[in-house]
Amino acid sequence: MIQFRYSSLLIISFFLIHLFAASCNSDSELGMSILPGTDELKPQYTDTVFSVNASVANDSIVTTNLSTALLGVVKDDYFGFSTAGFVTQLRPYYNVVFGANAIADSVFLSLGFRDTSISSIYTNGVTSEMKIEIFRLRSPLRDSVSYFSDTDMSEYDTILLSEYTVTLNPKDTLIRVKLPNFIGQMIVDLDSIKTIDDVEKAIPGLLIKPSKSVSNGSLAYLNLNNITNSNVALYYHSESDTVKVSTLVMDSYVTKFNIYTHNYSGSVVEQALSASANGTHFDYIYTQGMNGVHSKLVFPNQLNLQNVVILKAELEFEVFKTNDIGYRTPPDEVILVRELPDGTRGYLPEYNAGYGVTYNSETNLYRFNLTRLVQNWIDGTDEARVLYLLPAKNKVSPNRAVIKNQQGKIRLKISYIKE
Repeated sequence: MIQFRYSSLLIISFFLIHLFAASCNSDSELGMSILPGTDELKPQYTDTVFSVNASVANDSIVTTNLSTALLGVVKDDYFGFSTAGFVTQLRPYYNVVFGANAIADSVFLSLGFRDTSISSIYTNGVTSEMKIEIFRLRSPLRDSVSYFSDTDMSEYDTILLSEYTVTLNPKDTLIRVKLPNFIGQMIVDLDSIKTIDDVEKAIPGLLIKPSKSVSNGSLAYLNLNNITNSNVALYYHSESDTVKVSTLVMDSYVTKFNIYTHNYSGSVVEQALSASANGTHFDYIYTQGMNGVHSKLVFPNQLNLQNVVILKAELEFEVFKTNDIGYRTPPDEVILVRELPDGTRGYLPEYNAGYGVTYNSETNLYRFNLTRLVQNWIDGTDEARVLYLLPAKNKVSPNRAVIKNQQGKIRLKISYIKE
């Protein structure tokens, strides 16, 4: 079962406008050994074309304890302005006794890029500057809570430590900024740290996000589980010691989560929202990572097929190429999930492990095999007629797709034989 919380939906109602069946002229040997010589089973075909009306809004999803965090801003003429940040606990990498009258000398926060072998930052291949804000939480995170991508951080009474301008360079491996020294002194004054609970007495957690003043589109993938590149390094000395370093990490043993915001003002998606609100057709539908807009597909209760065996059923979506790069390109992989009777979402019979389909850049198509699902519909064993189209890496991907919604662009192709 997939965990979702509905704050809103991208609602798309399918209206069946054309359905036809035609006999196939190609010979088929299916069943030849058990049928009389004069009887042949020939596949029949339908090509169902849908016209779609859309109304759009946002979802929220659990983003707790992901290894990858996103930090930055997405600017898109179609999808507007989106931001990505994260919240994390800190834990001592090893037990530390600071010693008598210890003094904090300096504190540095490092955030390592996800992988140096793949594209981990989107700056159009050039160095880009981005302003980020780092906040200290006054209240600790709760280990037992599932945190959502739109979590309201006001209840944690955050304190702005500082605003920093960081450089995103495709050749670098991490971001490194100097934190205020009083943060280090708060930790040193604890005398010793052994657990997350100890650290929380000084730093209940950190919120890191792009500054409100950021206007350019720059985005970084971060690997917070890489303790070498993602950590807080505290340099200190005591009366009897020279300078030492204590390392705090944000790996898989701490609670952390990603937070996203989306502003569609002035975008094409806003026009789609307006069209939907007025009950008018819009020629495109949209699906977006970072829990932005998704497409909700409502299938008709009747497909005008009875007493048939489905040989193959394929649902095709044609992508409108926007000639963009980086995070503005279609997701490499998308998935369809279905709405269950209790309102939650689950995987399709064909994709019960959560696997999706890849984007074919030559045909500009996403093509789903829905053979089992359509057979279940016809047999009356599955009532899930509402499907959602979203990026497979929805929790940690900024990529998005513009799907053509003109007549004939969304098709359910079915081949079958009569029982």
